[in-house]
Amino acid sequence: MKDRPKTKQDWLKYAGNMSQVAGLTEMEYTSGKARGMRVWQVKTAGGLVLDLLPDKCMNIGALSYKGNNISWLAKNGQTSGKYGYPVLNEFDRYFDGGMLWTCGLKNTGPDYVDENGVFQHLHGRLGITPCEQAWHKEFWNGDDYMVEIGGVTRDSHLAFHNLTLTRTISINLLCNYIEITDVIENCEPEAADYLSLYHFNFGYPFIGPETKMVFPDALSPILPRTRAAEEGMDGWNQLEPPIDNYEEQCFFHHLKPDEAGWAHVRLENAGLGTAAELSYETELLPILTEWKSVRSGEYVLGIEPGNSYLRGFADEKKDGNVGVIEGFSTKTVRLKLHFSDI
Repeated sequence: MKDRPKTKQDWLKYAGNMSQVAGLTEMEYTSGKARGMRVWQVKTAGGLVLDLLPDKCMNIGALSYKGNNISWLAKNGQTSGKYGYPVLNEFDRYFDGGMLWTCGLKNTGPDYVDENGVFQHLHGRLGITPCEQAWHKEFWNGDDYMVEIGGVTRDSHLAFHNLTLTRTISINLLCNYIEITDVIENCEPEAADYLSLYHFNFGYPFIGPETKMVFPDALSPILPRTRAAEEGMDGWNQLEPPIDNYEEQCFFHHLKPDEAGWAHVRLENAGLGTAAELSYETELLPILTEWKSVRSGEYVLGIEPGNSYLRGFADEKKDGNVGVIEGFSTKTVRLKLHFSDI
């Protein structure tokens, strides 16, 4: 649209009800493992469509831009948190991917038993926990038409910890920016340890052999997680066509932030004419995990800001990678997603 409206008044002359061009629609899945799960679908005037999941920590499910899929859906399909049993080796049965799966707050690595004898399963419980409060509103802010989505999710254990994550997602419905602000609060008088990982998942057709990864300068060398990743170091920023029986590779990056403290990772697909940029504040998310899987049927690129090397709580705490929130205090995490034409 070349001569699109520029002011609130101009927009309202063309569209007396803005929901015909942009807005949020409440829906519910009615079949399969997603049955009964709420989905809040947002569409923007710029061609962005995304699903927000208030029954799963306000994760972001499917996301597309101008008709092209951007996000990744695991072979499990959309799965309600009701099927997310936090027991040994069960994560791979219910993990459905999506644009953003939130990991934490007591684990972002493999299954383990903590010092209190409590089982902590892979990537924590937050991603399958429903918001105990959830809301949304649409409003004009000058000539910008906005939607703000919020939710409060609790990660607690009797006699041990009581943490809440209050998520606010702001989207300019006339553009293609998504801003995520998470406030993690310790609701106990004692200090609490926490781990966090923002599991952003990019899928086909946006992700493919022609996709270009643009990373900023690094503060230190890239670290491979496994022997397979070590052997694939030369191709960490390349995506081959699907390979049968490929073993996933993870690489840890420490990216140089800009003067404002933000790191920016840009992905470009010239064939689709689309770019996606993930930005995040590095102070509380110093370690970026790159998850590269070109395995047939599991073709995905994860760009995952976090505060650990995914080794389990004990090792991370030993090396000082675990976040700490003092009693009755908060930590604020900020991230952004931006989609554009190239």
